[in-house]
Amino acid sequence: AASAHAMEVSATVGPPHPNQIRVDAGYEYGDPADGATVALTDAADAEVARGKTGADGVCLLPRPKAGLYKVTVDDGAGHRE
Repeated sequence: AASAHAMEVSATVGPPHPNQIRVDAGYEYGDPADGATVALTDAADAEVARGKTGADGVCLLPRPKAGLYKVTVDDGAGHRE
Protein backbone atom coordinates (compact mmCIF):
# COMPACT_ATOMS: atom_id res chain seq x y z
CA ALA A 1 0.00 0.00 0.00
CA ALA A 2 1.20 3.49 -0.81
CA SER A 3 1.61 5.93 2.01
CA ALA A 4 -0.12 9.28 1.74
CA HIS A 5 1.52 12.58 2.48
CA ALA A 6 -0.02 15.99 2.93
CA MET A 7 0.16 18.93 0.57
CA GLU A 8 0.87 22.33 2.06
CA VAL A 9 -0.42 25.47 0.33
CA SER A 10 -0.01 29.17 1.06
CA ALA A 11 -1.29 32.18 -0.87
CA THR A 12 0.07 35.70 -0.43
CA VAL A 13 -0.57 39.10 -1.98
CA GLY A 14 1.93 41.94 -1.93
CA PRO A 15 5.52 42.79 -2.77
CA PRO A 16 7.25 41.93 -4.95
CA HIS A 17 4.08 41.08 -6.93
CA PRO A 18 1.45 43.67 -5.86
CA ASN A 19 -0.95 42.83 -8.70
CA GLN A 20 -0.70 39.08 -8.35
CA ILE A 21 -1.45 36.30 -5.89
CA ARG A 22 1.53 34.06 -5.19
CA VAL A 23 0.55 30.47 -4.46
CA ASP A 24 3.21 28.18 -2.99
CA ALA A 25 2.42 24.46 -3.03
CA GLY A 26 4.53 21.61 -1.74
CA TYR A 27 4.48 18.41 0.20
CA GLU A 28 5.03 17.92 3.91
CA TYR A 29 8.47 16.40 3.27
CA GLY A 30 9.67 19.56 1.47
CA ASP A 31 9.37 18.82 -2.26
CA PRO A 32 7.56 21.45 -4.36
CA ALA A 33 4.33 20.47 -6.15
CA ASP A 34 5.60 20.80 -9.73
CA GLY A 35 2.93 21.04 -12.45
CA ALA A 36 -0.05 21.17 -10.09
CA THR A 37 -3.22 22.93 -11.25
CA VAL A 38 -4.13 26.00 -9.20
CA ALA A 39 -7.68 27.40 -9.27
CA LEU A 40 -8.96 30.58 -7.66
CA THR A 41 -12.70 30.65 -7.00
CA ASP A 42 -14.94 33.33 -5.55
CA ALA A 43 -17.59 33.10 -2.82
CA ALA A 44 -20.14 31.82 -5.39
CA ASP A 45 -17.67 29.03 -6.34
CA ALA A 46 -17.11 30.60 -9.79
CA GLU A 47 -13.58 30.22 -11.14
CA VAL A 48 -11.77 33.56 -11.34
CA ALA A 49 -8.28 32.40 -12.39
CA ARG A 50 -6.39 29.20 -13.16
CA GLY A 51 -2.71 28.35 -13.56
CA LYS A 52 -0.03 25.71 -12.96
CA THR A 53 2.85 25.58 -10.52
CA GLY A 54 6.39 25.59 -11.83
CA ALA A 55 9.26 23.36 -10.74
CA ASP A 56 9.57 25.55 -7.62
CA GLY A 57 5.92 24.89 -6.65
CA VAL A 58 4.98 28.53 -7.28
CA CYS A 59 2.08 29.85 -9.37
CA LEU A 60 1.33 33.54 -9.91
CA LEU A 61 -2.31 34.43 -10.58
CA PRO A 62 -3.78 37.85 -11.42
CA ARG A 63 -5.01 39.67 -8.33
CA PRO A 64 -8.81 39.92 -8.39
CA LYS A 65 -10.92 42.67 -6.85
CA ALA A 66 -11.25 42.67 -3.06
CA GLY A 67 -13.33 39.83 -1.66
CA LEU A 68 -13.25 36.29 -0.29
CA TYR A 69 -11.61 33.67 -2.49
CA LYS A 70 -10.59 30.02 -2.24
CA VAL A 71 -7.38 28.60 -3.68
CA THR A 72 -7.44 24.94 -4.70
CA VAL A 73 -4.30 23.04 -5.73
CA ASP A 74 -4.60 19.64 -7.44
CA ASP A 75 -1.49 17.71 -8.44
CA GLY A 76 -3.44 15.08 -10.36
CA ALA A 77 -2.03 12.30 -8.17
CA GLY A 78 -4.69 12.35 -5.49
CA HIS A 79 -3.38 15.36 -3.56
CA ARG A 80 -5.79 18.26 -3.45
CA GLU A 81 -5.69 21.10 -0.95
